[in-house]
Amino acid sequence: MSTPLEELAMIGDGETVALVSRRGSIEWLCLPRFDSPACCASLVGTEEHGYWSIAPEARIEHAEHRYRIDTLILETDLTTADGTVRLTDFMPIRSRDPVLIRIVSGIEGSVPTRLNAAFRFDYGNMPPWLTEIDGGVEMHVGPDKLALHGSDAFEILDNAAEARFMVEAGDTRAFVLRYRSAHDPDPEPIDPEEALEATGRYWREW
Repeated sequence: MSTPLEELAMIGDGETVALVSRRGSIEWLCLPRFDSPACCASLVGTEEHGYWSIAPEARIEHAEHRYRIDTLILETDLTTADGTVRLTDFMPIRSRDPVLIRIVSGIEGSVPTRLNAAFRFDYGNMPPWLTEIDGGVEMHVGPDKLALHGSDAFEILDNAAEARFMVEAGDTRAFVLRYRSAHDPDPEPIDPEEALEATGRYWREW
């Protein structure tokens, strides 16, 4: 069953957008532009059509969306019996290729959390070829490439990248997704906190 539209919030960089559910799942994402075929399309299909979820492993008792004031930086609080984690999702204003950053913060308690990045190119028709790289995973389909880097080690399962970790109160973890042509050289690393500050400043000035 598709997620109701009222359960979704939008983030973007002015050239494309992602739709994020109140349960911490990116269910629609087109890269590199608005009119590109989606690599997360579970919104109009099922999970087999692509998604990127970060959420507690236990049942979510309460979920809340909000934007940081005057920005497209989305915060999602997810509360379980074990505690509360906060997802901060945003897309930095690009200088060239699109980037999507997800920061996981521990608000209360100790929360077992799972990341599952099951990208499917061409609206779910083309699962990528995944390879391990230093600090992350690359996903290839023809001329397209996604690179996912994070604070925790990934495991490749069923054409998806998965990570499990415990989020304690005060903890912060960051995951950075970058799109580029398969033939382009690797770009310089991104500092998620610096990108968050710069993105907030851009939207407030805008």
